[in-house]
Amino acid sequence: MFDIESIYVATRNWVHRYEKLWNEKVKTAQKTTPRPSSPIEPSAPFVALASKTFGHLTYGALKPCLIPSSLPDPNSTYPLRTHAHCAALLSSHPVQRILSISDLSTPTYIVAWKRTFATHLRLSHFDENLFNATVLWSNADVREKEGYGSIKGDILVGLDFNFNVE
Repeated sequence: MFDIESIYVATRNWVHRYEKLWNEKVKTAQKTTPRPSSPIEPSAPFVALASKTFGHLTYGALKPCLIPSSLPDPNSTYPLRTHAHCAALLSSHPVQRILSISDLSTPTYIVAWKRTFATHLRLSHFDENLFNATVLWSNADVREKEGYGSIKGDILVGLDFNFNVE
């Protein structure tokens, strides 16, 4: 025969252990390497990267949209040429929400990236040809299609996860 009290205590201990482990993992994931105080620019100008399409067999075509306000010198000598979809993407509600809670003190790009658990990539310059990549998922477009367009709330997931790309 099982003792209900001992089962409850054992379960509670595992829940506590799991919660402690999860909290430690989250804290570790949130620690990122600080950007160098004098980062080196990439091998191509930031504005030039905004007109390129990057391809990968697994991830497909990536067409980054540069956030002009994130440039250190908005009056750059290079002309800003962007992909045709960038104006609409940058003015969309999900991207406006992403930008409102993003640190735009470093050159930043947004990439539309429709996947099962991702809608956008945010690329922030780190150093040389390295960028910090954040995989984001917003349900704003789905809420709008379901008739909740007048309610600007949405769920935005992924801001705590960072990756490096080159």
